[in-house]
Amino acid sequence: TRSSTVSGLGDVYKRQAVVSTPPSDTKSSEDSVAAPTATVIPTTELSPTPETLITEIPDAISPLCDNLGATSVYRNQEVGFELEYPAEWHILSGDYTSVLTSWELDKGGRGGSIPDGSTKVDIVVQFNAASLPEVVAQRRQQYENNEEGPLIILSEENWRLASGLQAVRWSVAFSGHEDAYEIITVINGYTVILGGHGDPDLFDAIACTMRLI
Repeated sequence: TRSSTVSGLGDVYKRQAVVSTPPSDTKSSEDSVAAPTATVIPTTELSPTPETLITEIPDAISPLCDNLGATSVYRNQEVGFELEYPAEWHILSGDYTSVLTSWELDKGGRGGSIPDGSTKVDIVVQFNAASLPEVVAQRRQQYENNEEGPLIILSEENWRLASGLQAVRWSVAFSGHEDAYEIITVINGYTVILGGHGDPDLFDAIACTMRLI
């Protein structure tokens, strides 16, 4: 039996990342969840650049995505991006992972199965200061070393999002779980990863709204 859990792909970061909090006095806006504690994938530490950098990747496409209708906005003022999600959805902020769900989470919001017909998106922010190709290579290594068994990349596309933001979009399979989806990008010295379970078209529609601020 295959299942999707609420914790999902975000757990891969927790098991393999080293927590580091870069200095910042910036607070999230009223529309935002609390800024997540940053997390470093092991790599050479660099100082983040003070300006927005967009990593160029080859053959990037501008995806065609569904309209979300009425939306709310998740904003991370410190990192410098925002995205939209359906207005009726629910949001739960964690130390370095925020969770968007199409259903109301139980207290704690962790564990258990995703209800049938539901969709979930993790927003993971990691202080890294690596380039997008370096981050993608690190992520592949994490997949290969996953303690529950290797994760398999089923498909891969290079995306160009709003504001010219470059990203890599994966579909991922791992034993005992439903297939998942991932958007990987780099903004101002931070790795930003969206991990999704459920409806891939709805996940893509949310990912398509991610933009620089």
